Amino acid sequence: PTVHLARKKGSRLQLFLQQGAVEMQVSMFLMIVIGLGMFTWVTALLVNGVLLTCFIAAALVGSIPFAVVAYKRSRRFARFEEQFSDAMDLLARAVRAGHAFTTAFSLIGEEMPDPIAQEFKYTFHQQNLGLPMRDALANLAVRMPLPDVRIFVSALQIQRDSGGNLGEILDNLSTVIRERFSLLRDVQTVTAEGRLS
Repeated sequence: PTVHLARKKGSRLQLFLQQGAVEMQVSMFLMIVIGLGMFTWVTALLVNGVLLTCFIAAALVGSIPFAVVAYKRSRRFARFEEQFSDAMDLLARAVRAGHAFTTAFSLIGEEMPDPIAQEFKYTFHQQNLGLPMRDALANLAVRMPLPDVRIFVSALQIQRDSGGNLGEILDNLSTVIRERFSLLRDVQTVTAEGRLS
């Protein structure tokens, strides 16, 4: 159902653009790619005249929009991961304060910065418009295909099926996510010199 819901919103390319927070239709994006490629092809043909060179130049220039979106997407994922543990803390506090779980999603959308606010707000709106919470969470995991999000969604599904203290589950999840992120940062710092060399 997750893949089906994602495809209803558009193609994989549309999802790729959405993950990079690029507000553009697939058709417009492809027109830019094709336009850049054609312009480069014609220019290289006039300057060089070698078909292989023209093809390589057109392919390289035409791939620039994909590279830009991929860069924005990776940066957005990184920012989301940094904010995620704080969002779990806020979610746990809201649940303990007596707020409904879905209302807590809207609080994250209002009180935290983007991109996490944008994603949680979107999930809240999907559920508010009648989409089952299970599917809204599955869509969140599709838009943000990160290990922490998958763990979060799985933990919520298990809690909804078997019960348990949601606030405690969210606290434990926040601790695990924060420690995992801290460990990942430490590994990146330790291996930075080796990767640079």
